This record gives sequence, structure tokens and C-alpha cells, in this order.
Amino acid sequence: MATQWSRLELLSEEQKQTIRKAFEYGFEDSKISRSLNIHHLQIYYYRHYLGITKSQITVARLNTWMNLIKSGSTLEDIVETYGLKNPNVVKRQLWKAGFSLKKHTLTDLTPEQKAAALALVKEGVPDLEIARAIKAKEFEVLIFLASQGISNRRKYRAAKPVPPGSGKTTN
Repeated sequence: MATQWSRLELLSEEQKQTIRKAFEYGFEDSKISRSLNIHHLQIYYYRHYLGITKSQITVARLNTWMNLIKSGSTLEDIVETYGLKNPNVVKRQLWKAGFSLKKHTLTDLTPEQKAAALALVKEGVPDLEIARAIKAKEFEVLIFLASQGISNRRKYRAAKPVPPGSGKTTN
């Protein structure tokens, strides 16, 4: 039985180079696997082997889209390139990231917001709560943290223990 790392040996150097380039442009594992006719788990294992998170892929994709728009590409061009169904998908994701299609600018967190977000991450606070605490959009927080190499695995805070005899349940 093949282990996850032995599956990487099945990828040629040319395939690995193509996959790394696709990651830089923000393509998802499934899209890469279909275009190269490789099992999606090989892409998944290779991404993990490289230490690239899904959040970092999302940030790479959004940065690529922003650069394409700034260079004159249309939403339809991006939809076709990324195999999406609708330009509204691109528009919505860019809007959630704080990118203005009219001005071609990105809303960025202030240095104070960035410092506060990093401090809250160390406390294990989920992204949505961080966004609320620093008065920013959750997606802006996600993009900032991913650009710092921080995964968004802090979905929810741990449940508080229920004192015995209180009549409360943990659900």
C-alpha cells in the first residue's frame, strides 16, 4: 500500500513544476488534477508536502485576479481561465477581499489592526471574532493571516466546561 509521500514519487519533475506554478496562480487542487489528469490526492499531498495551506491558495488566487483586472483583463476572461460558471463569483470574492473594481484598489488592514489580529491569533480566537474585534471584514482578516502563513483552522472557540449540577448541557 502506497503512503502519501510515496505518491509524490509518481509525479515527474515537470508535473511538480507545473503544479507549483498553478499554486502560485491560486488554482485549486481539483482543477489542477483535472487539467493534468492526475488523481486529486496526489495534488493534495504535494501541496501539504510544500507546506501550502488552502488559505494561501485563496490569497494567491485573489492577488492574481486583482493583477489581471489591473492589467486590463475582464471578469469573463478570469471566469474562463479558472473554469468558473459566473463572473459574479469573481466579483463577489474580490468584494469580500476589499478590492474595488472601480478604483482597482484593495482595502488593507491598518498596522494597529494587523498587530491586534496577530495577538488574537496567539490566543486562539477564530477569524470571525478577530474581524469583529478589529472592525474589519472576515475575508480581509483571512487574507492578512494567510499572507503571514497562518492557517484559519481556529473556526470556533473551545466550549466552556459546564459546572456539574447546573442543569445545562454541553450541546
